[in-house]
Amino acid sequence: MAANIRPKNNQDAFDKVLKAIRKQNYVQSQDPLTETCVYRGPNSVRCAAGHLIPNSLYRKEMEGKNISSLISSLIRNNPEIAYYFGNISINLLQSLQSAHDSQLMYGEQAWEFQMKKIANSYNLVYTEPSGELV
Repeated sequence: MAANIRPKNNQDAFDKVLKAIRKQNYVQSQDPLTETCVYRGPNSVRCAAGHLIPNSLYRKEMEGKNISSLISSLIRNNPEIAYYFGNISINLLQSLQSAHDSQLMYGEQAWEFQMKKIANSYNLVYTEPSGELV
């Protein structure tokens, strides 16, 4: 995903996350010391929600906060973040983050299965890995 291109809607955000996690070979972004999930990990690896946070809006202080509380608090104080995430369901962001944190560690199949479930829950279109253009 281009770093500062705003997701247009839930489908766009879902597609960007799905493609980005596949592109990084289903690697989970973790802090090497604490082994906790992080928005930005070593070697440019990002979590699901981290792929949607452009570099211009990312701050190290975001780490350790779940995406729904992070976005909710930032929206109140930052009109740029409010605009950037305005068309995306916070519940969808939370589902994507949760899938990263709880399913990606079990590998590609677990991630893809969870993404199908998320797509169903939010009435989104899920594209099989072989059907996407990289």
